[in-house]
Amino acid sequence: MDAWSLGPFIREVVAPGQANSKAASLVRHSVEMARLSENGWRGDDMEKVMEALGQDIGENPAAVRDQLKVNAGEAARVAVSLGIPQVTALMPGSQGSSGEEAVRAPEVDPNLQLQILRDLTHSLTDKPDINEVCQLVIEGIHRAIGMQRVVLLMSDRSGLELVPRKLGGRGTEAWKDNFTIRKDGTGPLGALLPHADCSVYLPKSKTEGVAYDRWLGNVPALIGPLKAKGRLVGLFYADNAAADYVPSDDQLTAFGHFVQNAQLCITLLSSH
Repeated sequence: MDAWSLGPFIREVVAPGQANSKAASLVRHSVEMARLSENGWRGDDMEKVMEALGQDIGENPAAVRDQLKVNAGEAARVAVSLGIPQVTALMPGSQGSSGEEAVRAPEVDPNLQLQILRDLTHSLTDKPDINEVCQLVIEGIHRAIGMQRVVLLMSDRSGLELVPRKLGGRGTEAWKDNFTIRKDGTGPLGALLPHADCSVYLPKSKTEGVAYDRWLGNVPALIGPLKAKGRLVGLFYADNAAADYVPSDDQLTAFGHFVQNAQLCITLLSSH
């Protein structure tokens, strides 16, 4: 340790025997928790560490676990924003963590939602611009509702497939040239075709999916159709990659409000 020129606090943390301070004890128990988490977030050993951490910070084990889930949710959002959503499967609350309860959906931001809806209203009362309106809808779904990955797909020239028109969120780069949904419902992503209204897509079982994205078709998502004169011309799709919690009722309701604005724009333009 002398050769490494470690500071006194680090020396205390790594020294054998009982820790001499609560700070050193907290670091030791945090390291132990990280080590145990490699085998899941449940079990007697993990419960003991949670209890010890609670003693270190003056909280009960339940409060420690709740805070850990909150921190994990924030870490998951950061991971996805950095383009590495796969690490969220290792965090507390992930469905891949020994059958634990899934991470809860984030709260909808009502102030930001209202601000973007106001912008949408202004865009629609002026001269409707489908690109501007849909960009605002993408922003609302991503930022105000808290969905990590969002795409607007529209009919291609053949009218047989839906292809990406606008993207939002990190981890969607590969969608631009690859994400397609056949309107006849065939193909690996045919199950994503929307119902009459906005809805939550729930995968019935793990599928082979697509080579360019392991989560498409295999995680819960929000789906919103766009129609012109009764025909399906597009849809909004939003998911949370590896943090595959089921979108909340509040998220679905807010999602519907945003999609309605895009639908109104299409209706106005198609009536001219």
